[in-house]
Amino acid sequence: MIACAVWYLALVAMWFIPGLDRHKTIFMTVAAISAVLTTVIMISLGTNLAGRLEVLPDRIVLGTRTLQRYGLHGEIIPWKQAHMWTTLGSAIELRAQDASLRIGGRDHLLATKSERSTTQVDASLSSDDFVRFVRALALVPDPLASAADGAGLTIDLLPSSTSVRGMWRMMAPWVATMGIAGAVGMVASQLDGFEKGAALVVLQVLTVVIVLGGLAFTMRRNMHPPPARYRLRVEPNRVALRDLRGAGDLVDATIARPTATRLTYRYSGRGGTFEFPTLRLTWPSKSMVVGVWDTSAPWPAGTARTRRLDYLVGPAEWRRLVRELGIA
Repeated sequence: MIACAVWYLALVAMWFIPGLDRHKTIFMTVAAISAVLTTVIMISLGTNLAGRLEVLPDRIVLGTRTLQRYGLHGEIIPWKQAHMWTTLGSAIELRAQDASLRIGGRDHLLATKSERSTTQVDASLSSDDFVRFVRALALVPDPLASAADGAGLTIDLLPSSTSVRGMWRMMAPWVATMGIAGAVGMVASQLDGFEKGAALVVLQVLTVVIVLGGLAFTMRRNMHPPPARYRLRVEPNRVALRDLRGAGDLVDATIARPTATRLTYRYSGRGGTFEFPTLRLTWPSKSMVVGVWDTSAPWPAGTARTRRLDYLVGPAEWRRLVRELGIA
């Protein structure tokens, strides 16, 4: 990707070479071929690749990468899906003096919350293979001790980007940026001396700084998970909701389980129309629609549809939640 970016900048720079305007056909041919090759490279980067992971007495080998086991430290942290921030599973972060590796375990859930998480792993394993790998390293406690079905599971409810709250969180900094830039322009238009000369240049530079700063802040903010407003505690015979605002009290603590109603969320975009399973969870004082961004396990045909999706959970968390609520 870095090579593609460098080549793109080189193409832009080539356009300013004196005399190139007499060879527009050659330039456009090179640009078109570059676009095709870049597309092929991007597709190949997104292709799922199979590799070999070996645990040897003195080292760990992942494809062509090697991590020495001497002085190796490990920590298991949640593995999040980028941009949605739902939990894909767990990852063990291995650190040595010379290098590091992150190996993900898909659908392997941790019962306890962690302040740290990752959205990038060097390789991923099934849940069973992940447990075998972690046990072979003997660096951390048995990963099954906290993920057993008999233990409780804590699920942070992440606002859906398709909901009003989710979209507002994503776009609020940019809307504020446009408002500030517009306000600066309006104020300047009411003052004398900003129509030309150095004052106009200062105004233009200030506007560019505001816009670029707002864009950078918006992108940086959306690269980090939003704070959870609600948290589900899923236990045998109980599904409790905790409001994390203020003291973090339980919502309707006397209710063992909320009323759960199946719904199918329909989402339409440029790529087509997709349907995702959701549940309307209803407590006496609170109702919300919780779903999973996964089309592999839809509800039966004829399930009522909804255009509302308040919060998202990860695939493994969804299966656990549905099971504990007694929904087949």
